[in-house]
This record gives sequence, C-alpha cells and structure tokens, in this order.
Amino acid sequence: MGIFKKLSIGSYVLALGVVLALIAMIIGITSSAKYEGFWEPTMGGVIAFTIFGIVFAAAAIALGVKFGDTFWTSAVLVIAVLFFALATCYMVMSKMNVMGTVVFSDLEKGFEPAEYSCYVGLASSVIYIIATLVTAVGTFFRVVRKNEGEPAAKAA
Repeated sequence: MGIFKKLSIGSYVLALGVVLALIAMIIGITSSAKYEGFWEPTMGGVIAFTIFGIVFAAAAIALGVKFGDTFWTSAVLVIAVLFFALATCYMVMSKMNVMGTVVFSDLEKGFEPAEYSCYVGLASSVIYIIATLVTAVGTFFRVVRKNEGEPAAKAA
C-alpha cells in the first residue's frame, strides 16, 4: 500500500498547518530583514521553533505511517503544536517594541521602515496563530487510515 493511501485527513490538516507556519516564518523574516535595524534577536528563536515544529509534525506523520496511531504519535504531535505556539510567542515578542512605537504612540508614525516592520510582523503573528490552531485541530484526527482488521473503537 502506498504512503498516500495510508494517510488520513489528520495528516493533510497537519501538512496545511506546516505550510502555514512556513509561510508565517518567511513573512516574519521579511518583516525584520527588509530594512536595516529592525532585526530582533528573538527572530532566531522564531526560526528555530518553526523548524522544530515542522520536523516534529513530519516525524508524527512518519511514525503514524510506520506504526499506526499510537501514544507516541500523539505525543510528537503535541510537541509540534507546542513548538508552533512558542514560535508565535517569540514572533509577538520580537515585534512588541516596534508595534508599541508605531501603533500605540506617534513616535514612529509615518516612518515607512518601522510601519513596514510593524504591520508585516503583525500579519506574520496572525498567520502563526492560524497555523498553530490548524495544527492543534489536526491532532484530533487520525494520522493514518484505519486498517480493515483493526477493531472499532468502543463507545463510552
């Protein structure tokens, strides 16, 4: 049986969450790197947590294909969601200063590099939130299809 025939809706939802997190990371890097002076040290954490989340989501799908839906597959999925949530927090932390000076005060109002960094960083944060929620929703579905010989789950 091919790998794609084994995958269930949960793995496709996880893949969507991974793609959204990757898009959010690229947008976040763009918001910090387009203009000189707006790179924050916490962006390294954003990049690292996003990559770890992607690796753990892929590992969960690989574990599901190899061993089926087990406790360890679910645990790895929870860790992937945790890494995406940490990337979201670090993204918000990296843009707090520029958001405060552009949105909540008039200190850098009209200064195009600061406004770009603020609003594009805010868009990245929103996409990170959506990616985290999509990945979390994906954990509620089976990663792989149920085999024909596998017994049905008992009702509580």
